[in-house]
Amino acid sequence: INRELKIKTPITYEDLRLHRILKELVLTIKVKAGENGKIFGGVTSKEISENLKEQYKIEIDKKKIEVKETIKNIGRFTINIKLYEGVNAKLTVNIIAE
Repeated sequence: INRELKIKTPITYEDLRLHRILKELVLTIKVKAGENGKIFGGVTSKEISENLKEQYKIEIDKKKIEVKETIKNIGRFTINIKLYEGVNAKLTVNIIAE
């Protein structure tokens, strides 16, 4: 089946570059955690957005970062980022204890 991809906003070279960068990136966020690996508080799309900006100078609106539930444990997580309608990028987030 040949389906036509309908995109309202034209995709630019910069969009494709950002998609590739996010796909290959591992964002590390240091948090305070207990001995059992539980985080005090949690990591939300806001913290992910802020860390992308601080660490890599990449600005992504927190509303485009899909965190279904607040991350409350140490570990690696795959987060979906909606760049445009129908265009998503997967970002690996590594949560570590301070």
